Parts: sequence; C-alpha cells; structure tokens
Amino acid sequence: EEIYPVRDSEIEEVISECRVCDHKGKRGKKKSKKTIIEKAAGLRYQADLIDLSAHKDRNDGYCWVLNVVDVYSRYEMAVALKSKSAVEVKQGFERLFSLYDEPRILQTDNGGEFINASLEEWLEGLKVRLVHGLPRRPQTQGKIERINGTLKEKLALLLFEAGSRNDRWIDVIQRAVKSYNRTHHTAHGKTPYRKFFGRRPNCSHP
Repeated sequence: EEIYPVRDSEIEEVISECRVCDHKGKRGKKKSKKTIIEKAAGLRYQADLIDLSAHKDRNDGYCWVLNVVDVYSRYEMAVALKSKSAVEVKQGFERLFSLYDEPRILQTDNGGEFINASLEEWLEGLKVRLVHGLPRRPQTQGKIERINGTLKEKLALLLFEAGSRNDRWIDVIQRAVKSYNRTHHTAHGKTPYRKFFGRRPNCSHP
C-alpha cells in the first residue's frame, strides 16, 4: 500500500463537513457568564423574600422580609411582611417605592408572589419592567442572595449583642439594614448609601 501525506487543510475540511464533530465542538464550548452592570443608581433593583416564619409568634405575626437591592450601589431596602401573598408583596413594594424612586427594571425570581397580574399591571403603570431570573439558577439573583445572607448575619449579631433570647428580629431589622448601607462595600469602595444618594449619610435619613 502507498501512503500519501495529508495536509492540515484537508483534515480541517473533513472535520468541518462532519456533523458529529461539529456537534461535539459546539457542545464543548462553554458560554461566558454575563454580569449585570448598571451605570447609575435607581435603574435596576433585585428583590427576594427571606423566610423568618420560624419566629412568627415572637414577632407580632411577621414572618417574611421583602428584601430589595439596587444593583449599581448595592443599597439595601427591606420591609417586614406577615405573609408572602401577592397582595401583601405588592403592598411591600408600594411602601418601599414611596420612600425611594421606583427603578426602571425590577428583577425577581420565579415565585408565584412575583408572577401575578396585579403586580405586573401596577408596575406597568409605573413604567417599571418586571423581569425574572432563570428557573433553578439562583446565581441570576446573585446580588440579592448575598445580601440576604448578610442581613441574616447582622440580625443574629444584633440580637446576640442585645442579649435577646426571644428572636424579635422585627425590632432590629432596620438597624441591620442601616448598618449594612453605611459599611464600605468591596464592589466599589464606598458605602452603599453614598453610592446610591451621592452624598454622605446623615442621622435623620432611613
């Protein structure tokens, strides 16, 4: 048998015409992760619910926290809720938006409390676009998920420092949020308060 040399270009041509090879090549490529980067405060909020129902009886019936973060500044906003019904979640957003300007985009997970006609119609009236993270992909809600953990840690620390054994987080939650917003953030080297408002915090502002 005679052996003929095969040029690299010929090999590449065969591979390019092979559907199996082409499929494997595409499958092997990993899609790059897209990081959400905003250019100003107040453009995009991420929101989530924190379940604190284990201490419901000791917190006047409150058992959920509607936790919201401004993606650009990492500024946190939180309100306590007695349930996670669509009605009460909408009321929670109403309370927060009465204190802060509503964003252009509100991002949540796919929970039923966030996917309902009442909330969508209300936000549409405010010209706020409601978007949802990918199902079973909590990393798409990464910023609010991390802040949820920070809030829980701060609540536990404040209750411990106060010597409280009754788990009344409802009494200290705003102190925990205030502490976070006035602590320098590694993402931008400033406090979330200053990054959000463009000025140093004062004692009278929430």
